[in-house]
Amino acid sequence: QKLSTQPISGVPDTVRKRWSNVQRECCSIVKSELRIKVVEDCKTLNDLSEQDSPYIDHIYDYCKAQANIMPLERMQGLGTLFSLLSGGISRVILYNDTHPDFPLNKVQIEKFMKRYIVMAVLWAFGGAMSLADRNAFCRHLPTLTNEALPPLDEKSVESGLGGPLIDFDVRADSGEWEKWSEHIGQVELEPQNIPKPDVVIETVDTYRHSVIIRD
Repeated sequence: QKLSTQPISGVPDTVRKRWSNVQRECCSIVKSELRIKVVEDCKTLNDLSEQDSPYIDHIYDYCKAQANIMPLERMQGLGTLFSLLSGGISRVILYNDTHPDFPLNKVQIEKFMKRYIVMAVLWAFGGAMSLADRNAFCRHLPTLTNEALPPLDEKSVESGLGGPLIDFDVRADSGEWEKWSEHIGQVELEPQNIPKPDVVIETVDTYRHSVIIRD
């Protein structure tokens, strides 16, 4: 099966087929952004690993040179990347399926996918880096894309409008950057619940990783 027609985890096949044009459109954007000439003809990650992609090659070489918790392998990075990209496509399809009267148009899909691809690359190849190296990778990313990333200047960071890309997700409905922290509500614990080991408090890290793993 081609990447543009394969089943997507978390998306019922009837829904996926109903929005098959969206899946093909998203894969076309992936092909263009990652500069893989034959992505439509590749059936497996092994096929993809043998294709020339200056974009992926540069990112892989950069990230492999950093301190990683576990050794970074090209196939491992590609596997994670395309798993995440599949999650991005599922977001678009599920959004359209739940908003049939106002589905995302081509311009909106392109905006979302281009930004989601940058975020997916960050986590696929930089996820095992130390926080310091991951932040450095975020500063390096603007040299690899024409997409507008969250600003990194001191004023924007202090105001909460900017920061490293690891602090942001992409909204499917608008394609705009959104801080992970906006999904975390304030939790007030009763004093008697504070020492209980079964009380789980959601944090930015736990929420962010749950979304990345789900994608």
